Amino acid sequence: MKKGWYKGSEYPYFLTNTVVEWKPIFISHPYIKSVIEAFRFFQREKAVLLLAFVVMPTHLHYIVSLAKSDLNLSAFQRDFKKWIARALFRLLKDEAKGGPYPVEDVFLKAGIVRKESPDSLIDLLRKEGKKVGQGFKLWRVDENPEALASRTFFYQKVKYIHNNPVKAGYVRRASDYPYSSARNHELDDQKLIKVDGEWLE
Repeated sequence: MKKGWYKGSEYPYFLTNTVVEWKPIFISHPYIKSVIEAFRFFQREKAVLLLAFVVMPTHLHYIVSLAKSDLNLSAFQRDFKKWIARALFRLLKDEAKGGPYPVEDVFLKAGIVRKESPDSLIDLLRKEGKKVGQGFKLWRVDENPEALASRTFFYQKVKYIHNNPVKAGYVRRASDYPYSSARNHELDDQKLIKVDGEWLE
């Protein structure tokens, strides 16, 4: 995590987290599910409001509000990224023992595959971890949180988040992508995860 980037704000934050070396890890259901479960945990246990999100193969974009949470931004990012990293490391070890998890259809159609074996990814994460004195490291140090101080800026970022899979060529419409809040916003579909709506009113 970069030093000195913490900014306190009453407004929501736009955040991005990227996998080391831009590896396409979030292309199989168990790995994507680990992100969704992390969001649910912080909503339920830490009163973090999730306002928009997208899970891309190599990175996450999302907007959260910490106004009701005891966490500040630095603590949230530390704990959120650690939660996913630990879950993902366990999944890689399980996959190494039991065989590869199937790639989700939306990525198969786009030709997105993971070339590395689980064992080679484990080695990479351990190698990256050694550089910073950790057992393993999943995330690049590239946080640049933005406080969304106006509704105009907020909706610009929501549009950017939802348009990511369209721009990448995975789907034609944002609401066709199964791993973002576009379906929540456009179709009121809360099946994957509930998106908090108080900033959307």
